[in-house]
Amino acid sequence: MLVEEGVIGWETTIAEALPSMAALMHESYRNVTLEQLLTGRGGVPASFPAKLWDDLMAFRGSAMEGRELLARGILSQPPEVAPGTAYIYSNPSWVIAGLMAEHAAKRPFETLMRQKLFDPLGMKTAGFGAPGNGGPLPTEARGHTSERIPVEPGPRADNPPALAPAGTVHCSMEDWAKFIALQLRGVAGTDETLSRESWAKLLNPPEPPPVQDAAMGWVIKAREWAGGVAMTHDGSNTMWHSVAWMAPRKGFAVLVATNIGGSQYGLGINQAAWDIIQRHLQKTEGREPTPSGR
Repeated sequence: MLVEEGVIGWETTIAEALPSMAALMHESYRNVTLEQLLTGRGGVPASFPAKLWDDLMAFRGSAMEGRELLARGILSQPPEVAPGTAYIYSNPSWVIAGLMAEHAAKRPFETLMRQKLFDPLGMKTAGFGAPGNGGPLPTEARGHTSERIPVEPGPRADNPPALAPAGTVHCSMEDWAKFIALQLRGVAGTDETLSRESWAKLLNPPEPPPVQDAAMGWVIKAREWAGGVAMTHDGSNTMWHSVAWMAPRKGFAVLVATNIGGSQYGLGINQAAWDIIQRHLQKTEGREPTPSGR
């Protein structure tokens, strides 16, 4: 949306968007573009240095100030790989992109999300941090560690607030579905929130094809049950785990979430998603269930 408004461009570089940090940036990062950050091809590492993570967990300034702390800590070090040469699933990459957006728009990322997405889509339960943390869902379930220990809302119940662009949003399943339905309309070319060109940029991997077919947030999978193309994304803050599977050629999506972290629960929610997909296909196409979603 900000690109279409002319507030920022796909080719805007980190140094252009964050000029106050240009002097401390490793030279390899200065010409990395917004598009490269959003497609995981900016060379930004997948993980945080331990000290930087501890600093972010302890930081009590604003979320935007936390993002500036994160950006300085990441950008002052050499990239993990040469920018543009490989795909890296990188939370720091998306946080830096969010920082670029809020500097360009002169509004915090959280405000942009509410104004551009939550309010127009009617996502009234959407907020940031663990649900029940003083927001519209005070009685929601608590997240749990992999040892099944509940975690009360607060600083330790979610990722640091600075990580909002990489995923600290909470909302009801119904409101999450509103956002995914927007994506389905975008793929189908029936939504006018963005131009067809912008939707294509968001939802298709960049050219030439990378090692992993990843668009801006979606991972593209070849799946016969989806009519050839399925799109998915899952993630966890170690206390919650959620996954979305979208079948754009058949016009449906399945969303599953659980309030417990751990790799076994990630496998469990994907299995639950496949069970739901099979029920849908059995009802709409008369298909018999199979053990695998491949």
